[in-house]
Amino acid sequence: LKAPSSLRSAMGRMADALAKMRTPEVMAAKAEMMESILSLAPAPKPNAGKLTAQVFQEPFFKNLKGEGMIFKIPFWSDYHTKYFIGGKKGVGTGRPIVHACLLIGCVGYTLEYLSHLQYLGHGRKHAHADGEAAH
Repeated sequence: LKAPSSLRSAMGRMADALAKMRTPEVMAAKAEMMESILSLAPAPKPNAGKLTAQVFQEPFFKNLKGEGMIFKIPFWSDYHTKYFIGGKKGVGTGRPIVHACLLIGCVGYTLEYLSHLQYLGHGRKHAHADGEAAH
């Protein structure tokens, strides 16, 4: 089974183009360009590990690890142990996301109720006062 001549000539042209791209001069030029790019990168600071350790002492990270002030309250400590660390199993769950969604929904509904939903019943009150049937 032979490939058509047009396919063989196209493959030959591709092989020639690849061979031209991989000459020692082109490869040396690419290596030199990579060296110049790498030289532009900032050198790592000698105390980078110490700075990283300081960052992880911030209150946000302490709360993630369960060492913050809020975890001195028994409820939060138990919640963190049960859902984030996973208790005895050692595997956390996705339930805190569901809890956060429910909390946001309850707070949102409460705010909506307090702002205008509590006044919707007045239409029925006035309809009955006039003797009309409420819809």
